[in-house]
Amino acid sequence: MSKSSHPDPILDRFCLQILPEIHHKIKWLNLESSSIERILVTNYPNLYGLGLYDVEIETALSLFMDKNQILALMIERTTYAKVSPTDDANARILTHIFTTFSNLQYFNFCPSSIWNQRLGESKNDNQDFSIIKYSYLINLTLYFAHDDYIEEFLVDTNTCLPNNTVHLNIYYEQLERVTHNFTRDITRISCAKLNSLCLNGHRLPEYAKDYFPHL
Repeated sequence: MSKSSHPDPILDRFCLQILPEIHHKIKWLNLESSSIERILVTNYPNLYGLGLYDVEIETALSLFMDKNQILALMIERTTYAKVSPTDDANARILTHIFTTFSNLQYFNFCPSSIWNQRLGESKNDNQDFSIIKYSYLINLTLYFAHDDYIEEFLVDTNTCLPNNTVHLNIYYEQLERVTHNFTRDITRISCAKLNSLCLNGHRLPEYAKDYFPHL
């Protein structure tokens, strides 16, 4: 389904007449801020995937009735917000997403869409965060993600990836930076758990292959 905006009469007919008739056939929804609340009034028993575009994440997560049915999630926005996130905000965002969609398997994350949203207070509150567990994750896409968010997935004090199941899509330059040219100890454990990599046409250098023993 398209994320494009509709004039109100068209949106009314779409939400009130068309969606209730085809709701059982819909498996994926692309949603944007002007229509998300109206579209999610309808129940979608076979829905497994979502694309969220320029949507407030906390609001979007609160609207879903059966959160366990969502297996695939894409978060994207075309422009970057002006405010950079704090480390604690990063952790809150990801914890909130994976707690809400506990069965998530496919995650395409372009976090510019949530840079100016803070789930909770700033890092000055000194709140501790437990390690985020991605129990069912099998495919993670981080193209265009800021290095801070990539670290949230790869630094072993932040996250616990399932062993030898996750395929990672990422630009080579991003991975090289975050792993300090494949020498950084705090990203080594998570990278060693990866099952496969797509580096957008690049290949790992020979000296880096020990860093990814399952590849």
